[in-house]
Amino acid sequence: MRSTFLRAFLHRITRQAEKAVRRGQTFLFELDGHLFSQPRLLLKKGSLAGNKVGLSSWRALMDEIPVKIYECYDESQALFIKEVSTNSPLTPYFPRCFMVIDKFLVAEWVRGEQVTWKWASKDERLLHEIAKMQALIHTSAIETPQITRCYYADFLRRRLAKFKGVFPIDEAMQKIYATFEEGTIPSEDRISHPDVTAVNLILENGTGMLKIVDNELMTQNTYYLFDLFNTHFSFGKQKNQLAQRYLSYYLQSGGNLTSLVEHERFFGAMWHLRLIGSNLQSGDLQSAFKLAKAYVDHPTEIHSLIGLVKEKFI
Repeated sequence: MRSTFLRAFLHRITRQAEKAVRRGQTFLFELDGHLFSQPRLLLKKGSLAGNKVGLSSWRALMDEIPVKIYECYDESQALFIKEVSTNSPLTPYFPRCFMVIDKFLVAEWVRGEQVTWKWASKDERLLHEIAKMQALIHTSAIETPQITRCYYADFLRRRLAKFKGVFPIDEAMQKIYATFEEGTIPSEDRISHPDVTAVNLILENGTGMLKIVDNELMTQNTYYLFDLFNTHFSFGKQKNQLAQRYLSYYLQSGGNLTSLVEHERFFGAMWHLRLIGSNLQSGDLQSAFKLAKAYVDHPTEIHSLIGLVKEKFI
């Protein structure tokens, strides 16, 4: 109940702050004993509902310190992110976390230079550091608090479920879920971060340290290796130059790719679930229908990432 109130409160004070700025005034508000000012709602491009899963985030000043206030799935996930950010081997890669208020987390706003894959393709040290960070994510786990939500189960599946009954989406969904039911991945939970992409990576001013700054969707599950599909996809035009080198550094840093090959149909189905849903969400129905039909016709087709792993690393 409090989280609903806080969300409404933050949206309301954002509108009040915008009015104050237009009048040349400073807008202040107090929250849990701290003085906040200059709140600004952050919107994903083309969206009016916050990030891609409908959660909201703000940029503000807290006691004159630049911060990001962001909404998580629930309080357990907010506490989980705080634990990763403050008390784990991954802490150096994350913004400082100041506090959790119900399911909202207040973290440092990192200032620095945004990484690009074109830059990383020419800087082996940087590319190695990113792969090292992702490998460390995938070999780490947090015992408490227990995570009750999951990006893949609670977002990817639910997003596509809205189109149940729509042909050929419905037929593709049936085949995808049938593949999932053939068996889960028998491994221990590890941290999963689906947004290890260049747009979310910053080299911090002053320290030059690599920081990952978009952490709202970080959880823990057994199919954490699916994160690599998002990273691989984000390479874009740099994919041919980067993929093999990146995976080499990932393995050198302690990562393990065996599960990708052992469960290639599972991961392939999950990738189609993600890609079809993304196109539907963006309004590109033609591409979504084309992808759905392709999966229906060729459900065992191997994803290029898995093909590369089988050819070069397994």
